[in-house]
Amino acid sequence: MPKPRVTATVEKKQQKRDSAKTPGKKRGPAKGNGGRPRAEIPWGSINALCAMHTPAHEIIAFLAMADEPISRDTLDRRCKEEFGTTFAAYVEQRHDATAKPSLRKMQWKVAQSGNPAMLIWLGKQVLGQTDVSKSSVMHGFDADNPPPVRIVTDSGPLKHE
Repeated sequence: MPKPRVTATVEKKQQKRDSAKTPGKKRGPAKGNGGRPRAEIPWGSINALCAMHTPAHEIIAFLAMADEPISRDTLDRRCKEEFGTTFAAYVEQRHDATAKPSLRKMQWKVAQSGNPAMLIWLGKQVLGQTDVSKSSVMHGFDADNPPPVRIVTDSGPLKHE
C-alpha cells in the first residue's frame, strides 16, 4: 500500500534538516562556483594617482565613485593577496617609489633655472642651511631687551603701591 502523501513530505523535510546538521558539509554552491564576481582593481589608475602623491583616502573616494565602486575592504583584501600589504602601505610605497623622486627632479630643475625661493628651500632641506636671526638695535637700545618705561603725568610720575 502506498504511503500517504503527507508522510512523504514530512520525511523529505526531516532528511533536509538532518543533512544540514551533518558536520563538515556546507550548504550553497561549491567554492568558486557562485556568488558575486571578483571586482577588477584598476591598478594602472591607482598607480597614476600615487604618482601625483594622492593620499589613500582620496584614491578610495575616487574608486567609490566609479561605475563599479570598489570598497576599502576590497582594496585591503586584494592588496594583501597580491602584494602582501595593506592598501595604505601600498600607496605609501608607491609614493616613495614614484612621486617623491619625480617631485625632487622637478624642484631641482626649477632651482637650476635660478629660482631664488627654490634655491633657498633646497639649501635648507639638502644642505642643512638655516636662517640667521640677528636682533636689531634701535636708538642705542637692544630690541630684545628694551629699557624700562616710565610714565609721567601732569601731576608727576605714577607710583606703584
